[in-house]
Amino acid sequence: MPDSGTQASGAKLDGGAGFTLCASRDYMLANIPDCSGSHLELEITESVLLGEPILAAQAMQAFRKLGIASSIDDFGRGDSSLAYLQQYPLSRLKIDASFACNIVVDPDGRAIAQTIIALANAPNLEVIAEGVETEEQRAMLVKDCCYLRRGCFFSKPISPTALLQYQNARTQAKQQ
Repeated sequence: MPDSGTQASGAKLDGGAGFTLCASRDYMLANIPDCSGSHLELEITESVLLGEPILAAQAMQAFRKLGIASSIDDFGRGDSSLAYLQQYPLSRLKIDASFACNIVVDPDGRAIAQTIIALANAPNLEVIAEGVETEEQRAMLVKDCCYLRRGCFFSKPISPTALLQYQNARTQAKQQ
């Protein structure tokens, strides 16, 4: 799973996202030891897929050629279409935090999360649950075969500078 994601909004795709995202990629590759395209991910929200489907597909194809994975962020929150799972060159699907945060207390929320997990696993996509805040949520997602999770339970959001410091410390620790 990549260590860093860059989210593309419609405005970024329209206004030269290739430059913005390539600059982010080049910065990360230059500043993180042992970093490659496999450490990066292009996150495209459902709203971008709806508003700019051709541009989104072109961006995904271009980044795949650079070794950068693509994912649909906030899946299930907007006007989701199952066709996205076949239509776009996806690597992973991200369950919106609004589903993950309620899986312990809301049977319907859990059923929706389980369905998204099953949909992602069928075409061999990785599935990531966002917004995991408790051990109960983490354990329930593992039980439901969602092995990738992120949220405040694991780490608060950090700045790019803090990410670089973390990556550098991790690299140094591996070398010792």
